[in-house]
Amino acid sequence: TPEQFESNLDALAKGLVSTGARVVVSNLPDMSLAPVARLAANFLPLPLIVERIGAFNTGVARVVARHGLYGVDLHTPSRVELPAGNFFSADGFHPSDAGYQRMAEHFWPVLLRATEPKAEPTAEPSRATG
Repeated sequence: TPEQFESNLDALAKGLVSTGARVVVSNLPDMSLAPVARLAANFLPLPLIVERIGAFNTGVARVVARHGLYGVDLHTPSRVELPAGNFFSADGFHPSDAGYQRMAEHFWPVLLRATEPKAEPTAEPSRATG
């Protein structure tokens, strides 16, 4: 459930932050746009996928804010980029090489910020894109 996901993520974040680590985490891309989602639409309607991703991302945002993590927003750009590119592997679910490259481009500015001396974490996933 989204609640259990948030609880698990919260426990991980708490443990990592307690070590002094700077933690970078992303929200989830809109997986309703994945090719496999269209194949599953008969038993898992796309609006339900969208709703569930939103619930999970709400939990991610709360954990990022609660623990002062560095957030990467993959969801917002995914709504534009996934339909326009070849970002899924042959299984229609996992990223292709181009998908991993694009994810890295979204992570990179946040990773740079997280490694700066006295870097300030974000309160919500970053809108920065590469």
